[in-house]
Amino acid sequence: MFNGSAWVYFPGLGVCGETHADADLVAGVSLLQFLGGAHGGDEIQVTGENGATTTATVATLCVTCLSGDIDLSPAAFDKLAPRAKGRIKVTWDFI
Repeated sequence: MFNGSAWVYFPGLGVCGETHADADLVAGVSLLQFLGGAHGGDEIQVTGENGATTTATVATLCVTCLSGDIDLSPAAFDKLAPRAKGRIKVTWDFI
C-alpha cells in the first residue's frame, strides 16, 4: 500500500508506448514504483481522502512524483474529487 498525493495530468503517448485520452482511467507512478517499466499496464486501485475509489491503468512514469505520488487522468481524478481541488491525498496499490 502506498500513500501520497495525486493530481491531474493530461495523457497522450505514455512511456509504456500507448496513447490515452483524458476520458481513459490511467495513471502515472513515480520512478520508485514504475520499476523501469515493470508495472506498465498494471492496474491500481486508488482511494481518495474522502473514501471514494477508482481503478486506473499505469500508463506512464511521473518524473516529478515522489515515492507514493501519482498522476491521474482527468477521468480518474474526477472519480475521487472535484478537479478544482488540485491535489489530494491518496492511498493506492497494485491489484
